[in-house]
Amino acid sequence: APDQYANAATVTADAQPELGLDPITDIDLSHYFGAVPSLEIEKYTNDQKADDEPGPFIRVGEPVTWTFLVTNTGNVRLTSIVVTDSLEGPALCDYTSLERNQKATCIITATNGSVAGAYANTGYTVATPPGGLADVTDQDDSHYFGADPSVAMQKLTAGQLARDMPGPYIVAYEPVTWTYVITNTGNVPLTVQAVIDDQDVDVNCPSPELSVDGWTTCAGSELAIAGQYTNTAEVQAAPPVGGDVTAADISHYYGVEPGVSIKKLTNGHDANEAPGPLIPEGDPVNWTYIVTNTGNITLTTLMVTDSEGATVNCDAAPIGPKASKICTASGVAISGHYSNTGTVTATPLFGPQVMASDTSHYYGLSLIHI
Repeated sequence: APDQYANAATVTADAQPELGLDPITDIDLSHYFGAVPSLEIEKYTNDQKADDEPGPFIRVGEPVTWTFLVTNTGNVRLTSIVVTDSLEGPALCDYTSLERNQKATCIITATNGSVAGAYANTGYTVATPPGGLADVTDQDDSHYFGADPSVAMQKLTAGQLARDMPGPYIVAYEPVTWTYVITNTGNVPLTVQAVIDDQDVDVNCPSPELSVDGWTTCAGSELAIAGQYTNTAEVQAAPPVGGDVTAADISHYYGVEPGVSIKKLTNGHDANEAPGPLIPEGDPVNWTYIVTNTGNITLTTLMVTDSEGATVNCDAAPIGPKASKICTASGVAISGHYSNTGTVTATPLFGPQVMASDTSHYYGLSLIHI
């Protein structure tokens, strides 16, 4: 039986009863102690009982401390108590001997902090009971998950990855759409907190939850502005432990606003109003058509025509933004009031065709009046 035990042995003998003598007796006591040596170890990871996976989430490189609580659960004193971790080595204990029901606390701290991913280790304890009895042992498992969160974002403008200028051409004042592809590149789930665009684009995301290797697509749109445009977006995502992780991406587009103008001169005169210059009937008339690219994108082709059928001569070279070229036509003056209109039709590198016109006048002096 366990614990202290005592019993008495009694012997009785007759001492010649025929002589009238009483029986004689003797008693002797004997003792033993029923030793039931045992001990128990409870292992904690950062103060959490983590027998089952995954255990607490700990950011990679953050401190990890294992605490081992060793209890003498038997009925005899235990000595030479040792606690060892399967991966981390021996622990430092405040007691190496324990009386019945006494507890000892042992500590190990990870040298370099937590490592990435699932981590499991086992705490072992051994102690020696008295009287040459066999050593007693116990063990306990513990777990943690080394959280290494990260997030990536790829920003597309009109479906194109446009990190470099100019990016896609988009007609100014037409809708432009941005797509934000957000991917969980870490080893723990993430919750998207916000997607912030530095040009105040309103970004909408269908779901904030991202599993490991999961992704989601957010979107925003506005009307394109003219000229070079740049915006940068940042995603903020929360892991199960520690601060947010972030990622950013830049994108560009070029807001195309094509334009063209034409100024028509008659014999060097800007004759928008009648009667224009006076030219003797039969004298040469020279028309000059000054064509200017008033937009922000190259005009690759242009055609200049005259309402009265004059043949207009232009070179075929493209014309860049704000540049001009001169086209010419010629004829012979006729009698009386004359007007004709020059029209330019131009095709930009991207965007809609553009057109402009200008009218010019002259007055042909007949020979009768000269």
